[in-house]
Amino acid sequence: PGEAPKKDERYAKPEGDVPVPDDDDTPEVRQPKRPRQDIVWVIDVTGSTRTVLASKKGRILEQVNSLASDRQSTRLGVVIFRGGHSLRDRKQGISVVPLTFDHDRVARYIVEIEARGTDDRGSAIPMAVHTALDQMAWREGARREVRLDLDGGCAKPAKAKATIARHFAHGTKCFVTYTLRSRRRVPEEVDAFAELGGTRGARILP
Repeated sequence: PGEAPKKDERYAKPEGDVPVPDDDDTPEVRQPKRPRQDIVWVIDVTGSTRTVLASKKGRILEQVNSLASDRQSTRLGVVIFRGGHSLRDRKQGISVVPLTFDHDRVARYIVEIEARGTDDRGSAIPMAVHTALDQMAWREGARREVRLDLDGGCAKPAKAKATIARHFAHGTKCFVTYTLRSRRRVPEEVDAFAELGGTRGARILP
């Protein structure tokens, strides 16, 4: 009879039992934690914004879509205000989308916004800022931002300034976008909102 074929030692089955590693010996694979951020827009939608509201909404929707495509753990929220001559009117003119991971919900809400109400020299701004900063469920340890989108000044800015400064001391920044329209410059108090919130003045749009 012929000789038995030689075994290829590369594929030879090892003799004896092959030890199976314990669970404790298996290295743990951890997924990297995604950076967390919470962002709230505070949007002036009083009657004076009718001519610029479409471009304002388009700009914010671009930001929402960009944030939805990044790899961060991002929650978004919205506060809109419509002003009013009385405290009751100003309260009723505020509408909120709480901080949420549902970016589509935020986008749908922004699309449906309509301009109406009375500006009354920015009297609703302090209440809107309070709603965004003091009443939203911000996450500790997340990067936190409020994005004010305004087209007018604020006759009594002291409360809004104090609220913005207090929250910036705990790490929440305030960015301001201001639509000039026919005005020649940004009101001082609007620039102050940005500076107290840790940013360099309002971003100006024509």
